[in-house]
This record gives sequence, structure tokens and C-alpha cells, in this order.
Amino acid sequence: MGPGKGAKTVLNVKPSKEIGCDSDTIKAMANIRSHYPNAVMDSYFSPRVLLVEGPGDREVVAVLIRRLSKEDEKKQDLDGLGIAIVPCLGKQRFARAAPYFKKLGKRTYSLSDSEKGSSSDESNIVDACDCSFFWPENTAIEAVLLEKATEKTLDDFISNVTELGDAFFVESGAHKGDFAQKKKDTQRYMKSRLTHRQFAEFLPDDQIPEAVRLLHNALADVVSGAVKSERVDIKCG
Repeated sequence: MGPGKGAKTVLNVKPSKEIGCDSDTIKAMANIRSHYPNAVMDSYFSPRVLLVEGPGDREVVAVLIRRLSKEDEKKQDLDGLGIAIVPCLGKQRFARAAPYFKKLGKRTYSLSDSEKGSSSDESNIVDACDCSFFWPENTAIEAVLLEKATEKTLDDFISNVTELGDAFFVESGAHKGDFAQKKKDTQRYMKSRLTHRQFAEFLPDDQIPEAVRLLHNALADVVSGAVKSERVDIKCG
């Protein structure tokens, strides 16, 4: 990696005081790098970084934005937008991790759920990042995924999982429950099995969540400079 013009410079990417990181940032990045080394490595080759809470967020956003970009050739996927996604083991690490990526010259964004009573934490995140995106209030990634999913889609997904030999839904009794129970059990399944990508790929095109479509548009607007804001709240309907 280097500044271009034919010259190559080896950059020190180790989180350390040598590059201006404090002890909180060093500790946070040590944890993130140990859990998601490939995600951090990918970020070194992108001009922008999107910090997310966990691997489920990373998989869902990447898969669905790629699908949306195929729907409309005018829209770019994350690679086209120059964005790498880095899970941070919870949003409490956003404000500690962001300075590291900024030291490397990255435009640093974040994406998390907005919770009641967490205004001070959100303020710290907004202050630390170039732009912070928030899902609708009290909406975690599992709920986002199920936003437009129909009961038939859940029935098909449950049947598919069961046919592949996973007894989760048989043991939960989801196939006998109502729509609300199926939603609840599908959320539990994604969280316990980390199968967010599987469900994101299973969703029909017309059931891709509105929240993800709005996020895609908001990311493109911020990257292009059409929107200059430190905070973007995703509001559906």
C-alpha cells in the first residue's frame, strides 16, 4: 500500500501509540482483529469503512445491497462504493475503533440499532465517526430482515432448514405456531446459528426490507457527497 505515483510505501497498520492510537483503541482493535482478521484486512484496501455490531449485520448488508445493485444498474454495491464492512463485537466499540481507521486515512461510518435510553452512547458514536447510520428505533438486524417477509416465506424457510437436517424448528414447534411465533423463532434461529446470510439469500426480491433499500440509498448519497451529515436515521414508511 502506498501513495501512488509509482512509489510503494509500507504502512504501519498495527494499532499502536506509534500511529496515534490510545489504549482504549488499541484494546478494542486487538479484540476485533482477533475475531475478524479477514474483515480488518479487507478494510486496508478500501477508502471507506462501515463499522457494524456483529457478523450478522455484515452478511445481511453485503448480500442485500449486492442484490439491490443488480436490480438497478445505476446503483453500486459496496465494492463500487468503496466500502469495507468491519464487525466490532457490539456498538460499544465503535467510538474506540473509529479513531484507528481514521488514522489510516479511511472515511469511517457506523451502522447500529437505535435504542431508547442510549442517547449518550449514540452521541459518542456520532462524534467518533464521519457519518453514523441508525436502523429504526429498537430494531436489531434480525427484525430488519423480517420486515417484509411473508408467512409463506417463513414456512418455506423453516421447511428448507428442517429438510437439511437441522431440528431447531421441530424442537421449537414453529411449524405449528402462528405467524408471530414463526417470526420469533426465525429470529432466534438466526441469532443462535448465525444464519443471517442464509435467510438474506432466501428472501424473494420483493421482500427485501425497505430499511435496507433506504440504507443503500443513504450510503450512496453520503459517499457521493450529495448528503453531508454526521447522522442518518433510517425511517421506514
